Amino acid sequence: MAPDTQGLQAPALSLAVRRFGRLNRVGLISLYRRELFRLVKDRIDSLLGPALANLLFMLVLEVAMGKQRVTAIGLPLADFVAPGLLMFAAGERAFSAGCVSIMFDKMEGMIADVFMAPLTAGERLAAYAGACVSSGLISAAVTAVVLWPFANLGIAHPAALVCFFLAGTLLQGLLGLAAGFWGRRWDHYAAVLGFFLIPFSYLSGMFYPTAGLPALARSVIAANPLYYVIDGIRYGMTGVTETAPWSGLLLIVALDILLAALVYRMFQRGWRVKA
Repeated sequence: MAPDTQGLQAPALSLAVRRFGRLNRVGLISLYRRELFRLVKDRIDSLLGPALANLLFMLVLEVAMGKQRVTAIGLPLADFVAPGLLMFAAGERAFSAGCVSIMFDKMEGMIADVFMAPLTAGERLAAYAGACVSSGLISAAVTAVVLWPFANLGIAHPAALVCFFLAGTLLQGLLGLAAGFWGRRWDHYAAVLGFFLIPFSYLSGMFYPTAGLPALARSVIAANPLYYVIDGIRYGMTGVTETAPWSGLLLIVALDILLAALVYRMFQRGWRVKA
């Protein structure tokens, strides 16, 4: 006897366009988690590498000072250097996270998955930039743990510390995304990292105060945005600064806005997405 199927109806197949509203939260969060997972998957190089490198900087500094009490702008030298090392760890990780993600997906032919997803250029930018900033802050936190025995990592101005860390890490993350779009080979990534980011980080007053430098050297360092980021973080941690911190923050935020507009345009046009 045949079963009675008169009351059963197959669900109608809907071919209508799926609506996400003004913001595709599910897609944005999924892309953010995908990019952040790369940090967890490669945690040995992503987290322990920068932490150990900055620990070596601090150890060399301690050995060089010996028993002498060396100060810089009224701070013990270790306390003066530590904020710069934390920002260096955060910035290098944020830059690498953005640049490597874009370049790897381009070279492996996976970038089409991101551009074919129902995400706007702004949502892609927010997901990638958010993952870069999160990666940088996690790397800075791990570095702070290993530097804790050697420097006083206090918090004098919490608002300034948070603002400068976020703005500075975002700045270098956006630079990494722009470099990822520009680069076509891993040689390009190594060139930007080795000839641009690292020299600019070292020439930012990270290891020395600028007051005793020649006028030309002070002018060169004053033109480096990372100088204001590191000085602002030092202000947030110790309360001591060489510059007007909030003026420096306005400069960094302005650069963040300009870079975000540039990277947004790259996502919008799909600029050089074919390696």
